[in-house]
Amino acid sequence: MKIVLTGFMATGKTSTGKVLAQKLNLDFYDTDALIEERAGRSIPEIFSKEGEPSFRALEKEVIAEVADKDNVVIATGGGAVMDLENRARLKKNGILIALMASSEEVKKRIERSSPCRPLLSGKDKERAIKELLKERLPVYRQSDICIDTTGKSSEEVAQEIIKELSQRRALTVNRKRK
Repeated sequence: MKIVLTGFMATGKTSTGKVLAQKLNLDFYDTDALIEERAGRSIPEIFSKEGEPSFRALEKEVIAEVADKDNVVIATGGGAVMDLENRARLKKNGILIALMASSEEVKKRIERSSPCRPLLSGKDKERAIKELLKERLPVYRQSDICIDTTGKSSEEVAQEIIKELSQRRALTVNRKRK
C-alpha cells in the first residue's frame, strides 16, 4: 500500500502523515525533509540561493525515489503534484489524498507555527495564499480522496483517512516490510 498526502501548505500533510503511518504500521517519508537532507540546507535557503527551479529539480529526484516504495505514507510539498510527471509517479500503485483547508485557516496556521514560506516571502500573505490556492485547487481535486482539515487535529484527520480507505476497501491488514 502506498498512501500519498498532498495539498496546500499548512494543511497538515507531515503531522497527519506521521500519525497515519504509525497507525497503519507503514514507513513515513516527507519529501520536503528529504530534499533538505539531500541539499544540506533548508528549503527557504534553496529558494533564496538557487531559486524555485533548482528546488523543483531536487523535488522531482526525491519523488522519483520514494514513489517506487511500497508500504509507505508519503507527504509531499504543496507544489509537488503541480508537475504532471510527479503526480503520475505518486498515483501509480497508490492512493493520492489531498488535504484541504480554507485560506483563512492556512494563514492562521502559517502565522502561528510555520517557518518561512518561500512562495509567500515578501508578499501580502493573504493575497498570495488565495492566488496559489486558486491555481492549485483544480489539481488537488484530481486526487482520489479530498479531506478538509480545517479545525481538525492530525489524529482526527488520520482517523478520517482510515475510515475513508476502509469504506473504499483500499485498506487491508498491513505488515511493515523491511
